[in-house]
Amino acid sequence: MATEDEVRKFQALDWVLFALMLGISAVIGIFYAVKEFLNKNSNNADYLMGGRNMQLVPVATSILVSFMSAILIIGMPAEMYTAGTLYFMYLIGMILAIILSAIIFVPLLYPLRLTSSFEYLQMRFNSHAAKLIGTVIMIIQQ
Repeated sequence: MATEDEVRKFQALDWVLFALMLGISAVIGIFYAVKEFLNKNSNNADYLMGGRNMQLVPVATSILVSFMSAILIIGMPAEMYTAGTLYFMYLIGMILAIILSAIIFVPLLYPLRLTSSFEYLQMRFNSHAAKLIGTVIMIIQQ
């Protein structure tokens, strides 16, 4: 049986999985960066939006992953352990908010060919300050 000191430290398997996760992520990023670099017809908007021709599953996966972070992955189990299953109710609320956002905001933003809600703020209020304030609020909220 492992001692308490051994349980709290990264073991060899932990390091291998950690390196594998980072390596796979880096290889995917490098592959698509090189692919886009070699494609002379692409521009920044195509790179950011996938040429606006991606299917549902990659887009949904991208949205899901953008909501997940290392803090969430590490913190959620600890929060569930300390606060109990009450945190689960928060997750249900988040799922509902994501679904409603997809139903309400995607049909609004997609035809306008905007890449973010902050661009919508700038367009709606005809002010770069509105975009900047929205960005700062988002950073503080995160």
